[in-house]
Amino acid sequence: MGEQGDAHPPSSILLDEAVEHLRRWWRPVVASALVVSTVTATIVMLRPRTWAASGAFVAQARTAGGVGDLAAQAGGVLGALSGLSSLGGSGRSPEFYAELLKSREIMRRAVEATYADSVNGVIRRRSLIEWYAIEGPNDAVRRDRAIDALRRNITTSVSRPTGMITFTVRTRSAALAGQLGAQLLQELQHFNQMSQQRQAEAERQFVEQRLQAANSDLERAERRLQLFMSGNREFRSSPALALEQERLGRDVQLRQQLFISLAQAAERARLEAVRDTPILSVLEAPEVPSLPQPRHLLTTTAVAVVVGAVVGLLLAYVRDLLRLRTAPRGVRAPSGDPAGVFFRAPSSAL
Repeated sequence: MGEQGDAHPPSSILLDEAVEHLRRWWRPVVASALVVSTVTATIVMLRPRTWAASGAFVAQARTAGGVGDLAAQAGGVLGALSGLSSLGGSGRSPEFYAELLKSREIMRRAVEATYADSVNGVIRRRSLIEWYAIEGPNDAVRRDRAIDALRRNITTSVSRPTGMITFTVRTRSAALAGQLGAQLLQELQHFNQMSQQRQAEAERQFVEQRLQAANSDLERAERRLQLFMSGNREFRSSPALALEQERLGRDVQLRQQLFISLAQAAERARLEAVRDTPILSVLEAPEVPSLPQPRHLLTTTAVAVVVGAVVGLLLAYVRDLLRLRTAPRGVRAPSGDPAGVFFRAPSSAL
């Protein structure tokens, strides 16, 4: 009983042995932490500074016009044409514009554009391929590499409650960051306007074809009514003739409504085809940044110290373990580990 009372509990042995090993291993642990943190801090300091320009915009909901509105006015007669109502509005989600901003077409136009640069007091304009110093066997390869580099330096985010799209462009030049952000917005506006005008032109052509057909149908309906009235001047005395006159009159009236609606739709489509009103409302225009992006040197170095200390601890552990396994027979556990809690000799060495 007395021997059991004098024995140390297992948890106390583990704690003592851990402290003993930390005492013996502090040199490699500190050395590893210093090396890793120094290398990390040097890499962070030598890395070129980056500059970021941000912008934000929302997509305007274009008022549905043209055939869509007229279909609602004319009821079921123009219901078949109501599918074209989407051509008068945007109908595109904020996520669409966030993806469109990084699409190849927008990226290509931004890469091929030129941006002002001041070298030794002389202002010149260079393409993004020159800014990035892209190399390649031909122009197509250099352009594709520049597109990939630009896409990696652009981040986008979408706010679902407000529909606002925010984007950030990062470059190694403050002037380039501001110009590139403005160029991306300009290309996005241009793409949307051209897309809207192409849709409106397609609607105009369709409506004008329907207008010609409706005009022909109206003329035929009017001739039928005219022939009936010419051959049946006393149609009111006959119920059958009166009913036929009402039917022909309704047909003429219905085709007149259709013709008028299509004429109005054609005029609206002509206006939409040349409309250049911006579809995007810019809430925050990209500007030349005044400060570079933070390097987070202290945070990065602190993490490197912890990682280096853990690496040093593991290396010291492996070193002592290898020494024990390669030691001659009969060698005891390392000094400070009499119970062999951390290091136990292999059974073949005992």
